[in-house]
Amino acid sequence: MLIKRIMLLLAVTLLVSCGGSNDSSDGVDSGENPPPESGYSGFVITDLDKDELIYAMVLQDDGAIVIAGTAYDESSDIILIRYNPDGSLDQEFGQQGVVLTDLYNHDAAMSIVQQADGKLVITGDSAGASDGLAMARYHSDGSLDKVFTIKESLTPEIHSFFDTIIEQDDGKLVLAGKDIARFNSDGSADIDFGVQGVVKNETGVQSLIQLEDDRLLVLFSNTLMCLDVDGSIDKNFGVDGLVSTDSLSITQSIIQQIDGRILVAGADPESIANVAMMRFHSDGSIDNSFGQSGFATVNFRGYINNPSVVQQLDGKLVVAASVHFLNENGQQDMAMVRLNVDGSPDVSFGEGGFTRSETIYAGNVEAIAQQLDGKLVLAGYSDDGSGHNWDATVARFNIDGTLDTESFGPVTP
Repeated sequence: MLIKRIMLLLAVTLLVSCGGSNDSSDGVDSGENPPPESGYSGFVITDLDKDELIYAMVLQDDGAIVIAGTAYDESSDIILIRYNPDGSLDQEFGQQGVVLTDLYNHDAAMSIVQQADGKLVITGDSAGASDGLAMARYHSDGSLDKVFTIKESLTPEIHSFFDTIIEQDDGKLVLAGKDIARFNSDGSADIDFGVQGVVKNETGVQSLIQLEDDRLLVLFSNTLMCLDVDGSIDKNFGVDGLVSTDSLSITQSIIQQIDGRILVAGADPESIANVAMMRFHSDGSIDNSFGQSGFATVNFRGYINNPSVVQQLDGKLVVAASVHFLNENGQQDMAMVRLNVDGSPDVSFGEGGFTRSETIYAGNVEAIAQQLDGKLVLAGYSDDGSGHNWDATVARFNIDGTLDTESFGPVTP
């Protein structure tokens, strides 16, 4: 998440220096990159005549897709966009499928979660807030839930911002940034967690998940830390609750597989074109059946950024990343690679195990999710071709790695 925050600041700086779009129109346009003349393109691109940088996504039970990030012109607002299952904008959500929220100044949603009652909670950063925290909860129609009081539950001892949020099975919300805090579903602090609801962590959290036994697994500074349900360190995990992931140069993503094993993904210290992964048993010991002695790499054929992982229903692993193809005049695409359960490449996926969104110009992938039918959804942002404007972008792929041009991204003749 720290890397995302740096990328956000770089993107805003670049947009200012390049004279980004200043058109004040509020029109919504979906599908700026050249699509087929009719049918489905496999992707949707939404342009608000601003610069839309998308960092998070949640799939809803009805098949809808909600993405969140920041919309930037002279200042920046939190943006939420909801798409119907076919990729069309949900006209019943916000205004024509879009919600813009100006909390302070230069606001950005970095993480989003859907609560059991259908409400959406975002957390992120705000340069204009005194504590640096941007946080809001929305009703299912996109309207703000003004009774949400989680910010008022924060104490001065808690670090100023949180850019990761998850909902536990019991409905409690866990937020992570530089510290880790837990709140009840109504926004009040859970004083039974850590010390008055907080676990201090001065190095900053990169990823956070809840394990199937309700423990929390925290990734920070190439280290996994396991917390019991009360926020204390689980000394039975790894060595005194910690496991090193130093074989990865930058660790960014963790998942727990269907069988309970833990997968960590990041950059390969030996090659800028590789995503590297390590797999552990649930007790933190290395899983030697994965790759070579628990370590595997996969080549993306270009400079990679922000890798993330999901496991498919058959146990196979899909890794998504933004890829900068240096041998193609700097073309950047959303790309994915699929691995078998043992970490070997699955050559039946895409072309030889690799697929990319070549029809989306300068695609950046920030989130990946799997639908109940096995299809893969990537969310992020892409250039409209001008070199000065970023647009919200969602692409959907079939199980075999091909773009879903049969049912996603409607094209109006």
